[in-house]
Amino acid sequence: FSDALKLVHDRPWLTDHASQWVQKLKVILAVNSEPVINDVQYGELLVLADRVGDVSSCIRDALVEERLVIVESGSSSSCLDLMRVDRKLCAMCNQVDLVVLEGMGRAVHTNFHAQFHCDSVKVAVLKSSWIAQHLGGHLFSSVFKFEKGLPRTEPESPE
Repeated sequence: FSDALKLVHDRPWLTDHASQWVQKLKVILAVNSEPVINDVQYGELLVLADRVGDVSSCIRDALVEERLVIVESGSSSSCLDLMRVDRKLCAMCNQVDLVVLEGMGRAVHTNFHAQFHCDSVKVAVLKSSWIAQHLGGHLFSSVFKFEKGLPRTEPESPE
């Protein structure tokens, strides 16, 4: 891998539209509202994002232009109960194209079979031997599950 990586050219690439693509993205970063184990929480991430913005114009610009938005999930658990997600987050995510659930608790333990009306990625390292065995893997197996979104349906109008 390291030998192959040395052969990859620095940007700009032969055809390089990555910057234009990134400029069109809007990222909603949902984070725990309260402390849990070693996860960052909302207030901490606001401070960290501000500090990162001091050294990265890309992050600073995205924050200022609201292409990177940090919002509370409403959760205080390493798991994520989608029935209890903060209303503001729900409203913001109503028309997103992709949901990424990261971590064993959020992506596997509570939402592995959750379906969305947008594409989703569930990514985790399995840190429970029971869950790993249940999924046919081993302790510290990696999971990257991509699923196409379900078709969106228009709400029925009352008659």
